[in-house]
Amino acid sequence: MSAVESIDHIAVGHDLARKTGVNLDKARPKTRRMWEARGLAVIALARGDLDEATKIMAPFTTKRRCPPPKLFPKQPKRMKQPSKDTLRDWLAVSAAEIERLRALELANEDRIKSARAALEGEAL
Repeated sequence: MSAVESIDHIAVGHDLARKTGVNLDKARPKTRRMWEARGLAVIALARGDLDEATKIMAPFTTKRRCPPPKLFPKQPKRMKQPSKDTLRDWLAVSAAEIERLRALELANEDRIKSARAALEGEAL
């Protein structure tokens, strides 16, 4: 008996389910059997027997109307968030721009005040 054959397919199936986020404690019996079959198929693939893995998964792929489940389902795609360094850089650039605009606003207010004072001085 090789090391691959001594592995428990139920444990492998449950481990695969846990890693993909499926809680088999609350799952239906058919779902549990499917994940256990996936564990058995993984063991067959480890032996290099693709035909056996396909036979094992056949009952779970032919009776469905929706697309068949994959032996190794893909993780859901997540939105890519920029790295913390990139976010810090954007924050620094934004803060510098706000400071520049605030200084420009204050300078414009000073010009407006001096222009009003000059106009009031001419009017008197």
